[in-house]
Amino acid sequence: MKLGRLFLFREVQLMRNTASTLRRLAAGLALLVFAIVAVPAAFAQETTGAIQGTVTDPTGAVVADAVVTATSDKLIKPVTVRTDSHGFYRLSALPPGTYAIAVEGSGMKAKATNLTLNAGDLPNLNLKVAVGAETIIDVTDSIAMVDTTQSKVETTIDSQILSEIPKGRSFQSVIPFAPGARQEPLQSATGSVLNGNRTQGYQIDGASDGENVYMMEGVNVTGIVGGGVGYQVPFEFVQSVQVKSSSFEAEFGGAIGGVVNALQQNGSNNWHGSIFSYYRSSALNANDQCNWSTTCGLLKTGSASSTTRTDATAYYFIAKQDHYRIVEPGFTIGGPILKDKVRLYSSYVPQFYRLRRDVNFTGTNPGPRQFYQNQDIHYGFSRVDYTPFSKLTTFASWEYLYSRIVGNSLPNPDSLVAGQVNTTAGNDPTTYRADSGQVSPGAIYLFGANYTVNSKFLVSGRYSYLYNNTSDRGKPTGVRYYFDSGSVDNTGTVPTKGLDGSSVPSAYQQKTGYANIAANTQQQFNVLQRKSAAVDLSYVQTGWAGTHNFKGGWAWTSVANNLNSGYKTALVYQEFGIDYTPQTSATACDAVIAQNVATYGSSAAGHCRGNYGYFYVYDYSTGGKAAGNNSGFYIQDGWTVAHTGLTINAGVRLEKEYLPPYSAGASSVNFDLTQKVAPRIGAAYDVFHNGKLKVYGSYGKFFDVIKYSLPRGSFGGEYWHNCVYALDNPNYNAFVPGNNADGHACPTSGSAIGVASGYRFIENLDLRKNVINPTDPGVDPNMKPMAQHEFVVGSEWAITPNTTFTARYARKRLERTVEDIGVTDNLGFYIGNPGTTFGDLLHRALPGSGITSPICPSCPAQPGAIRNYDGIDLRLTKTTGKYFFSAFYSFSKLRGNYPGLTSTFNTDGGGGRQSPNNNRSFDQPQMQFDAHGNVMNGPLPTDRPNTFGGYGSYGQKWLLGETRLGLQQVIYQGSPVSTSWPVISTSAVQQVEGLGNWVPITRGSGGTITAGAVQTGRRTPAYLQTDANLTHYVHVSQDHENRKFGIEMNVYNLFGQHAVTAYNQVPLTAATYPSVSTSTNPTGINFNSLLTGWDYVGVSNNGSGPSNQGNKIVSSSYGLPNLFQSARQIRIKVAYTF
Repeated sequence: MKLGRLFLFREVQLMRNTASTLRRLAAGLALLVFAIVAVPAAFAQETTGAIQGTVTDPTGAVVADAVVTATSDKLIKPVTVRTDSHGFYRLSALPPGTYAIAVEGSGMKAKATNLTLNAGDLPNLNLKVAVGAETIIDVTDSIAMVDTTQSKVETTIDSQILSEIPKGRSFQSVIPFAPGARQEPLQSATGSVLNGNRTQGYQIDGASDGENVYMMEGVNVTGIVGGGVGYQVPFEFVQSVQVKSSSFEAEFGGAIGGVVNALQQNGSNNWHGSIFSYYRSSALNANDQCNWSTTCGLLKTGSASSTTRTDATAYYFIAKQDHYRIVEPGFTIGGPILKDKVRLYSSYVPQFYRLRRDVNFTGTNPGPRQFYQNQDIHYGFSRVDYTPFSKLTTFASWEYLYSRIVGNSLPNPDSLVAGQVNTTAGNDPTTYRADSGQVSPGAIYLFGANYTVNSKFLVSGRYSYLYNNTSDRGKPTGVRYYFDSGSVDNTGTVPTKGLDGSSVPSAYQQKTGYANIAANTQQQFNVLQRKSAAVDLSYVQTGWAGTHNFKGGWAWTSVANNLNSGYKTALVYQEFGIDYTPQTSATACDAVIAQNVATYGSSAAGHCRGNYGYFYVYDYSTGGKAAGNNSGFYIQDGWTVAHTGLTINAGVRLEKEYLPPYSAGASSVNFDLTQKVAPRIGAAYDVFHNGKLKVYGSYGKFFDVIKYSLPRGSFGGEYWHNCVYALDNPNYNAFVPGNNADGHACPTSGSAIGVASGYRFIENLDLRKNVINPTDPGVDPNMKPMAQHEFVVGSEWAITPNTTFTARYARKRLERTVEDIGVTDNLGFYIGNPGTTFGDLLHRALPGSGITSPICPSCPAQPGAIRNYDGIDLRLTKTTGKYFFSAFYSFSKLRGNYPGLTSTFNTDGGGGRQSPNNNRSFDQPQMQFDAHGNVMNGPLPTDRPNTFGGYGSYGQKWLLGETRLGLQQVIYQGSPVSTSWPVISTSAVQQVEGLGNWVPITRGSGGTITAGAVQTGRRTPAYLQTDANLTHYVHVSQDHENRKFGIEMNVYNLFGQHAVTAYNQVPLTAATYPSVSTSTNPTGINFNSLLTGWDYVGVSNNGSGPSNQGNKIVSSSYGLPNLFQSARQIRIKVAYTF
């Protein structure tokens, strides 16, 4: 569907071909142009459109050698071509805009005006010339017609729509206006004042945010490491946003989800611009609890007691709102530098964020304190368009982004509720350094050109370079002692008791969240670079049973990362009152437990811990250099079959990909051209041969391009060891780890550096073990790339010239994924396709992990990744002079066991975890089965079968100007809720009753765990939200219509709705599993029971086995909401335009 539709008289056939309309000069020519313009430049795919058709005389005979001319304020010079012997013409490489097309030949004339063209459009505009006065047709007011040649599904939100609808500050906020697309809280990471709570993740046709490709002017700005949006692009830099949902052409690769392209603003033949400022503040916005806490304030009053099997009380900490303001002054300017030669567009929009947090400290140096955080982000953009002669167009653009934050080490806020305790108020306020911060410079350089050889042949080229570097400032040096589980409850009155019954001495009593110094992780640098180049050739052939639009091209991308990050000395986690579950071996804690029994009696037999708990040195760092590349080529054809009304769009794309290691000797990935062959075929049919109704269908295969999260985590870029000890001496300051020559406090093996012999060592846990073994490779040598295929059918009906109805059915099936696969976290991870023999780790020896015999040969085979999406989208769009609206309804199913590259399971980092190809989905075998031995296959966490939405605006001229009200309304069915039983750890869970099914859990007498009847099909409440945009502009000059002064108010979540979007799904405070002890299974975990059926309640009530002792505790926060809808935000803009 297209928002700016083309309407033409009866003889016109409107077609947008799947071929993306001809651009790109060869790389050498693009470089030459770059030298000429002397600034960086870019041209990219799907940034222009084309217009084609046939010219006939009043008798219907074709007119050869007629002159066809296109004019628009977006063109530096008019574009002129001549018709061929078949009367056919084609106007190529036209920037998006509104066009007039004039034709003159054999003494006859015709003209069509107000033809709106978007990027990728290829309307078939047939013109009939007449003798005498020129025939003029206004396209917008003529006969209702739709695009009858295009089988792809894309939505273009043009500049007029963008100016009227409610939206965020960056281009991706309008993605939900496309079919099958929506913003999902569980597709996004944690919230912030600047960007709102969980508002930056987008799902398109069931695919996760990490599978979308985000572009600016056709250049990839997707996050290099985690996917998602890698660069914010303010709307002042954007002319329109194009969202491709499905069926896109072979020239697009690396997108299993959608392709989102922000097209840049450019200058015109007259000078225009604006001066403006945006304003947001805490006085305007609601107090959002999710902006400072990943659980939206859901906390506990203290630690669980393993002796009484009682958890601390859960409650919601209602934080005071920080005092803040965000000011964004800026300007835009555009116009001709040399008339009909060179145009300029430039804009600068800095963002100044100022925050103050008031905290009353109660420990060392007590009293009220004020903390400040300042963040300055500078967005700059310039673009030059240069047309040296009519056949050659070039442009160069540059976007600059520099972010600097000072004061990012802040204590937690105080509470609005009397009696609620700020867990960081007991810290020394001097540990929060005012100079702590971060700097992040970045830039995007683009350049490119189009050379029109003739009306049939076009050569295009482009080159781009993206750069970003992030580094920390003002980090403290020293050993940081962090109380993950406090030695006293949050009231400061109930100390933790030891196995001997004694209380932690008052000198060492600290609440959960206490730390002696601020965070001491230092990121020295993190340099990310992406270079890309492409060349495309387009050719139109008539007379071969119709018209063929041939297109082919080659593209190359290089991606590099250079980083260094680690702790400035060490980090030690304190876990008072908690038992430890060893992972390296079933016998790792035997000696400690035996000593406990000897010292404290038989009551200590079930506790792997010291007298007061345990502690561990947490040693995590990243470092290394990696540089990989991918390249590919494609060919495609859009064949309009004579006069049948049928257009066939077919193509194929071939790619190769190299994913590098971060350290010498580590693994890598290399896919050749034969492994990534992506056919695309579609057809569109003009049902009544009058351009009013089309039906279309398509089939396509799509491959992902692996992000750098996988090689960083699994190919030597990350180091993560935990050295675990029994906590017998509550004086945490007595434990002072140091660093070895490699800078690690917890070495590759053995105990921590600089530890006195009096501390009882439990294990050294390697959580980033790289499997490097000649007989047991860490990467499957037969691994295939992640792939998905789709089948789409639909129709588009122009009911009237300004009313269009569309319907679409999409069937998408994930064929396979690439993931890290494990047995337990400490045994290392193997990279491959889940569901293959290589990935079925329980059934084969793992010599690279020290396992010479299969751990569980009797276990069922591990399944592959499953994700099936079926969706029906219905949409009605209407446009008039005063108003427009678009309303949609979608019915869909999203089922499987794998949410995608962005994990939406809220047990995996709270949901929205962007760790593509190495999230928790296949880290342990039990995670793919329920507790009854069934392969997990159910509604995925973002499945919403029924969704309704609509947006539009209404304008009224009054008060010396015009007022416009834009609205957006969404109503979504709730998402599934499942019980996630903690197995081995609280993130390595099992959906014990399957996805979408809930088990009520209560605490019985003595702490006994009791399960109620399973609730099937449980979901969160419905999600409703209304956004609004109100503008009023007044004309300040009678002679210059563009001179206006105005004010705008954009309101996100107008009515302050507060829907629950996730619950705490983990019912226990610690992990549990059925145990087994065999010579071939060093883990001590009975995987056969976990994968074929086990009594999860019974095992939790009767913990047994050397590494799973002790009865478990019901979590007091189980079933409570831990994520809510983002709160109301208001943004005001004042502007003067000229």
